[in-house]
Amino acid sequence: QYVVYYDSWDGQHPRVFAPQNRPYVEFGSSEQINNYLLRDAEIQDHFRRRGGTPMIAMVFFDEETEEICRDLGYTLILPPDSLRRRLDSKIVTTRLGNEAGAPSVPNVLGRADTYEELTELAGPRLGSDLVVQTPYGDSGKTTFFISSERDWDKSSQDIVGQELKVMTRINNKAAAVEACITRHGTIVGPFMTDLTGYPELTPYKGGWCGNDLFPEALSDSHRETAIGHVRRLGDRLAEEGYKGFLEIDVLVDIDSDQVYLGELNPRISGASSMTNVTAGVPVPPAGVHGRRLHGGRRGDQRALAGARRRRCLGPADHEGADRLGRAHSRCPPDRHLAPGRRRHLELLPGQQ
Repeated sequence: QYVVYYDSWDGQHPRVFAPQNRPYVEFGSSEQINNYLLRDAEIQDHFRRRGGTPMIAMVFFDEETEEICRDLGYTLILPPDSLRRRLDSKIVTTRLGNEAGAPSVPNVLGRADTYEELTELAGPRLGSDLVVQTPYGDSGKTTFFISSERDWDKSSQDIVGQELKVMTRINNKAAAVEACITRHGTIVGPFMTDLTGYPELTPYKGGWCGNDLFPEALSDSHRETAIGHVRRLGDRLAEEGYKGFLEIDVLVDIDSDQVYLGELNPRISGASSMTNVTAGVPVPPAGVHGRRLHGGRRGDQRALAGARRRRCLGPADHEGADRLGRAHSRCPPDRHLAPGRRRHLELLPGQQ
């Protein structure tokens, strides 16, 4: 069951519930929408009529969301907000990836308040054509391409005073993959290419604006390397206490043929619907049954398109994630769960 504030189907979709009383509210974030929905008396009555303990999953939430769920007796089947926010930092992701053996594009971490400090930080190893990222931000909003002092001047107000990841600029092909960390290991989904920086779709030069999924998204060798990176990073994240669903970007250097870790989205992502409709999706059709909250007009369609995908993904020790892990443990090691291996997941008890 999907609970929404903005109903793109005008009440016609059988799995979408929207409260009848929806006054105009100037929401400032998806978190605010979700918290509003949780507090809505009509939605709480809807949950009570359905019976049982509501199990809640959503894209964005915060400490207030966690407090509301505790007060109402709902189970939020996602990692703690504090952990998710820490891991969402590109700086933290880079350090954990290095520790796990999932390297990033050649980079240095540090601070720079002037163009001279930036070039000194980069040094001759990274050169003068740089990509600079600040710790937080999505869809390319905090990724800056700097090859001159003029470029620096355009972006410096968003860079100064923050810890930076400074990378050499590579000629790359980006790919996205979703995975699920369980007590039995990290399950890796199908890879898809990223659409980045298309001006028809995003105003941000380095901004994500969609995905394309096809068998040749990565070569066999690149896919094998990328799966290794994802699994190693997933196992390292498990040591931090993370369990459940996440999305990881990888970058293939077209010139050197190297595969690098890009960034981590420790949550359901915009690529979830793409994973869901793939024939080789490594997820059973049902698992953790519960109530979902999803805010945002554009998010409504992604939520429904990814319905089957997310019904089994719970970061805590929930039945769906554990069944998923038991299936994964029966698969041969270091192998991608390709379409021919779906039987491992489809034949789980109660998952037909």
